[in-house]
Amino acid sequence: MKFAVLDTENNAWTSDDLQQKTCDRILAVGNSSSKSKISDTIIITHSMGNLILVGAIATGKCMLDSTTSTWVGIAGPMSGSMASDYFQASCADKTTAVVQKYVDAIGMCPIKDAIKSMATQSGNHSSPGLNQTYAAAQRVYQTNVDALACSESESGLFSIFQVKFWVMHRLVPFMSVENDGMVEFKSCAGGIAASQFGTSWQNRFYKTELNHYDTTFRAGEGISNKAKMPLNLQQQRHLRDEAPSDWPSLRFHFKVKRDSMDIYGHTGFSLFANPVVSADDTSVLYDVFAKFKEGTSVYNYTRVDGVAYVQTTETTSGTSTTQCLSPGMNDFPPINAIISSLSEARPASKANSSIKCNGSIFKVVVNALNFILCASGNGFNMYGHDMDITVSYREDRVNIVAPKSDDDCEAEEVSSSVSLIGRALLTGTKVPKEELRNLEAELSIWSDDDDDEDASCSCKSTPRPCIFIHGLGVKAETVKLEDSLPYWGKHIQDHAPCCSSIKFAHLNTVNYTWLNGTQQQQVCNRALAVSNSSTKRVIKDTIVVTHSMGSLMLAGAIAHGRCKLDPSSTWVSTAAPMIGSMAPDYAQKVCAGDTNLIAEKLAEFKDQCPVQQATKSLAYMNGSYSTPRLNKAYKIAQEVYRTNVSAVMCSESYSGILSSYQASFWILGEMIPHKSSKNDGTVEFDSCATGLDVSEFGDTYKSRFYRTKLNHYDMQFRGGDAFWNKAKMPVKWFECLL
Repeated sequence: MKFAVLDTENNAWTSDDLQQKTCDRILAVGNSSSKSKISDTIIITHSMGNLILVGAIATGKCMLDSTTSTWVGIAGPMSGSMASDYFQASCADKTTAVVQKYVDAIGMCPIKDAIKSMATQSGNHSSPGLNQTYAAAQRVYQTNVDALACSESESGLFSIFQVKFWVMHRLVPFMSVENDGMVEFKSCAGGIAASQFGTSWQNRFYKTELNHYDTTFRAGEGISNKAKMPLNLQQQRHLRDEAPSDWPSLRFHFKVKRDSMDIYGHTGFSLFANPVVSADDTSVLYDVFAKFKEGTSVYNYTRVDGVAYVQTTETTSGTSTTQCLSPGMNDFPPINAIISSLSEARPASKANSSIKCNGSIFKVVVNALNFILCASGNGFNMYGHDMDITVSYREDRVNIVAPKSDDDCEAEEVSSSVSLIGRALLTGTKVPKEELRNLEAELSIWSDDDDDEDASCSCKSTPRPCIFIHGLGVKAETVKLEDSLPYWGKHIQDHAPCCSSIKFAHLNTVNYTWLNGTQQQQVCNRALAVSNSSTKRVIKDTIVVTHSMGSLMLAGAIAHGRCKLDPSSTWVSTAAPMIGSMAPDYAQKVCAGDTNLIAEKLAEFKDQCPVQQATKSLAYMNGSYSTPRLNKAYKIAQEVYRTNVSAVMCSESYSGILSSYQASFWILGEMIPHKSSKNDGTVEFDSCATGLDVSEFGDTYKSRFYRTKLNHYDMQFRGGDAFWNKAKMPVKWFECLL
């Protein structure tokens, strides 16, 4: 197998030199090839590579021996690509400012000759000569290509470049929705009838749902979707052999100690797992099934061959829908991660605290969470901070079958190797004595840097009244303090041991900016009202919790002397945009541009136009939409923040907790031109941490300055805590903070 490396950036596909070099590379592979005739060779071409080869054949530089050679064409822009036209228009300042910035950001400007040469046939950026060359190339293509892979969807495989092609699909004005994010299906087919294509890898002419990069084989392939199998490999099918009789199925029963970590309202639930063992008995992957019921809905969670699904059935109507779960959205117990961790279990002579074990004791670490494992009888128990897990062996097997799904489901897990200890724990056999020689004297659930051994947190300071001050986007101010506010979700009131009482401010943060003096005074009035010891202007014996713009409102109020914090009070800030956010800048650009772009491609901003005054006041400091007055106000607020705030929660990732709004922040995180990739979808980590010592931030809920992987809404506590990620536990952070 050989790979040709050519300069396909600076040379057009019509270049004689490039075409000749392509012929030379191909002719060098087959020993039976002559000076210009390609024999006994399989040629795979991708994208512009197809055009280069047809151009070479059309101009007589080389030819294919069709009886001995095979040409496989993939994602060829045989009539060009609208992406080329779009990039050229953007670099010539003929599209919106937002799009121009995006195109410039991905390195397309100035446009290279290769991109120009793939302008759409008969389009605005083509020429009569290029149109004729396309026509000649298509005739060669139709008579010489043996197999094709063309895509009708940009959905693609799960990969680091997947979102890029989602964006391209929505930004580029393709003539057809059937495209791979770069090349349209019709262009790739190049005159070959669509009726000849099939949606399975078994078809010679293969209509896929892969994006443009997927068809370079770099992302592997899907398992359950035949339209996403470019490699034609069935990964892990060799593992589907019947498991040996000494590998039982398992029942995992979870007892979750925190209601903020529930799954569909349940803190006690079971999952069933069937082992799929390799032929040599050294690796295993478990299929998993669980059923949950919440209200009138039934949720079946299934994982087969590493692919996770949730099937939702409404009992009242009988309707059922199935969706696959990507790693970022999967908050279900990571059974295969637990399985893998057992092979790294550390044996011990005894466990401390109240754990009683009559069998073998081990310490197990699963995704940075610590457990004490007690193996005895018909299974083993795992004891942890927030949950206990009872694992029992089953004589019979649960029938676990992947549900039918129209979604694009990709495998996120593969089989893991099994150590002697791991195998013994999973099968109920004895651990070999030699594996127990290096015993630890005593084990604790907690890691070395944990300073307490309580599964739940209690107040370590003096309980005080708490006031929660919300951020942007709340309308209809109420003078009276609220006992609850949907903005903050349902969990925080039950996880605030240091709050002797809890009140919520309800302000108009749509029409009034954080700079507004009246707004700042309203913040002071609310904060002063919750504690009997507060004076006219001094907030005493109070815990003030602010989110997003709420932090700026409080900082502005203190800066202007409208109120101040007494040392007896504590300020807890989350997701504060202390140098603003690129989201308001982006909203203002979008709203000043093509409104169709908003309605059709940037739905997240459809409610932002016209941009409200409060949103404008969060423009990025020293940016295009800021003002000298706003820049100065930011500087003053930052100093107040630095000298007064006691605890801070910021985020370096918008992946977030499983929720109805999670996907929205994935879109925002990708579309907004943030100055840093470390952001919560709206506010950058650097903005939230401005003026603070970044070295003091830690990625665990036990850190007073908490570096999370939460999105902007998660830091309102509304999504609860993630099931298995210490960087996604905002409720527990607040509970254990003071």
